[in-house]
Amino acid sequence: MSTFETTEEFKTRQQIDQPLETQFNGSTEFILVSDHQTSARQTRNFSDFCAAGLKNVFRKKTLYRRLPILQWLPHYNREDAIGDLIAGITVGLTVIPQGLAYSGVAGLPTQYGLYGAFMGCFVYVILGTCKDSTVGSTAIASLMVFQFAKGVWQRAVLLTFLTGLIELLMALFRLSFIIE
Repeated sequence: MSTFETTEEFKTRQQIDQPLETQFNGSTEFILVSDHQTSARQTRNFSDFCAAGLKNVFRKKTLYRRLPILQWLPHYNREDAIGDLIAGITVGLTVIPQGLAYSGVAGLPTQYGLYGAFMGCFVYVILGTCKDSTVGSTAIASLMVFQFAKGVWQRAVLLTFLTGLIELLMALFRLSFIIE
């Protein structure tokens, strides 16, 4: 201790020069630092949660992740269009008879088989992320619709609408971990 230092200055300098472990009396395994913001976070209600979620939905990064068409459409060129046209005709030639057959399996008029074959593809252009995914009616889905609808097209439309609504809610609440 120099002559110009007081006792208090000497003690504080000694505490600063000491290692962190020796500055605390007692256990250093758990140190609680309160910033008085944790209690405010814990008391957030449902409307605050929804407002924060909606704010995140319209961020540019989130929109690019949720709508893949925003990423590839600016780079779309004539060669891609020709390849997509050939693939579309090829897939259409197989989807049309498949949709007609599956509407018969589901006990619905044939036009609903065509709607089911093409509407999924149109929506998938905007929302789709995997080029290898099959979109459209399948034998299992047609049999399940037949069990529920029993030939009544209004029930089949209601079933598909509710299924789509459930999928949208699962996406909004980020419940994809259930599938994985």
